[in-house]
Amino acid sequence: MARAGGSFGLATAFFALVVIQMTSSLLFKSSQVTVGRYPFNPAASMVIAETMKLGISLVLLYREGSVSRARAARSSLLLRVPLKVVGGYTALAAGYAVNNQLTFYILR
Repeated sequence: MARAGGSFGLATAFFALVVIQMTSSLLFKSSQVTVGRYPFNPAASMVIAETMKLGISLVLLYREGSVSRARAARSSLLLRVPLKVVGGYTALAAGYAVNNQLTFYILR
């Protein structure tokens, strides 16, 4: 069921993700000491960023109060998720991983 203003929320989320990706790319490019060389390990910085995003997501999930409900419904929920939804999330995750790899390849 779509909420009123749902498309505005999606557009805002899309815009925010584009801004974050562009800012991240510009910061990585500007931090190069010489062409293709960084004063830090780019893979480690990506792991740190992803861990921080996971932490933020978990805090927001906890604040929403969904943790106890999610624990109670976990087993039945996993059995009811349509294969099409699982495939969609898998494709999005693969696209995100490819995007990260291409970003580092381009910024070398």
